[in-house]
Amino acid sequence: MVRTEEEKKYVWMKSGGKKFRMAAKRMLTERLFGGSFIRFLAVGVVNTAVGYGTIFAALALGASYAAATLLGTTLGLIVSFTLNGRFTFRYSGNYTAAALKFAAVSYACYLAAFPLTKAALGTWSAPYLTADQTAAAAGCVIYTLLHYFSLRRFVFRSAAGSRRGDRN
Repeated sequence: MVRTEEEKKYVWMKSGGKKFRMAAKRMLTERLFGGSFIRFLAVGVVNTAVGYGTIFAALALGASYAAATLLGTTLGLIVSFTLNGRFTFRYSGNYTAAALKFAAVSYACYLAAFPLTKAALGTWSAPYLTADQTAAAAGCVIYTLLHYFSLRRFVFRSAAGSRRGDRN
């Protein structure tokens, strides 16, 4: 069946409009996050396993809570920095400068996410959680998003301004 140009436009508007919106949404999501966001989440899983594994192992070996958490957090941050730089963002710049920026950005994201989330939620709590647990869970989501975009924009950005890892 041969369609006129007007019929083709009508068919596109009728069926293709939804496809266009879906394609635009997919393109926006890929542009904002790309493959690097999935890699960032995977690094987060590894980082969490190393951090908590170290804490629990240190506690089992008789370390104090303060020593165990300091060691676990430190090793977790080292793993996070290394894997995010090499794997997530495929950074090839100055790692010394990036390490200092990483520490500053990580701390700033913490200060922005958790206290502000707690203040914003106040005494509200999700079902089956206390207000503190609810704020901590919401703060983790805010921290993760802030941390990803901050690392991508300020820490692991090459000198030329391009980010190889964002296109994969």
